[in-house]
Amino acid sequence: MNGITYIGTSEGSLYAINIDLTIKWIFKAMGAIYSTVTIYNNIIYFGSYDQYIYAIHSNGTLYWKYQTNGVIYASPTVGPDGTIYIGSYDYNLYAIYPNGTLKWSYRCELYIYSSVALYNDMLYIGTLGGLMQAFNTDGDLRWSIRASNSIYTSVLISPYSDMIYFADSNGIFYAYTRLGLFLWQYSAEWVIFGSPACGADGTVYFSSYDGYVYALDETGVLLWKYETGVCIT
Repeated sequence: MNGITYIGTSEGSLYAINIDLTIKWIFKAMGAIYSTVTIYNNIIYFGSYDQYIYAIHSNGTLYWKYQTNGVIYASPTVGPDGTIYIGSYDYNLYAIYPNGTLKWSYRCELYIYSSVALYNDMLYIGTLGGLMQAFNTDGDLRWSIRASNSIYTSVLISPYSDMIYFADSNGIFYAYTRLGLFLWQYSAEWVIFGSPACGADGTVYFSSYDGYVYALDETGVLLWKYETGVCIT
């Protein structure tokens, strides 16, 4: 935002760094910040290991904070109306109004590590119990899918088709429709932590802890894989 870079640290500081690498301000939370910030209408949102969801003004002062009952690894997702969606290790998916009050919450089956994916009026979120779920923006559950193991990745929503992609910690990469219909799956050699990406031609890219970067076409056929020589998280 305006050339400012925001970086959270494991000791709980959020740094705002100017383009000339000088520090604009430092905001201190009460726990480690693993969440990536999300900025909407000049408000900076993030979650912390101290169990709070924070909203910070662009000058580094606190706007509000909302307490959950679990640590937060996920990054906030903000809807067009300013509603903030984020999951916590207390098993809950939260929808927070822009003023910091609760809109709704939904208790999932286990910890939530990944961030919410939003498409039109649909939210997609996976849990470490291996359940992928879709909600409308009012908090009503639309469908659930059982993966083979924990889901760390956020959902990739294809901008070129009605497909969504995600992976689990058994190294299985899944393709479903946005309505929850199974299309195909591909097995990597090891756990997949990182979220996938999609190219302009529909090619899907993801990395695995086996040290490879994979490229698949829209039908799940392997186009290539590249060995990096290191485990990729």
